Amino acid sequence: MALHEKKCSIRKNKFLIALNLILNSTYFTFNGLIYKQCFGSLTGSPLSPILADIVLQDFKEEALRRLNIDIPFYPTTDMLTT
Repeated sequence: MALHEKKCSIRKNKFLIALNLILNSTYFTFNGLIYKQCFGSLTGSPLSPILADIVLQDFKEEALRRLNIDIPFYPTTDMLTT
């Protein structure tokens, strides 16, 4: 089980329904025309950093699993900024 699944109090299916609704109902204007966002989330959206954290956490876990080496410690953002 991934780290974000362990700490999340929202059921996965409800999270995915809400995420799908948000990502499929995002519109913006440019030069007086209305456009629908087709891929990803909008820059500045409060959802964007949350999605980035989830994707990067999964990417990191998969990369470390595939390396199959023992790493005595792994620096995290918190360790580097505090």
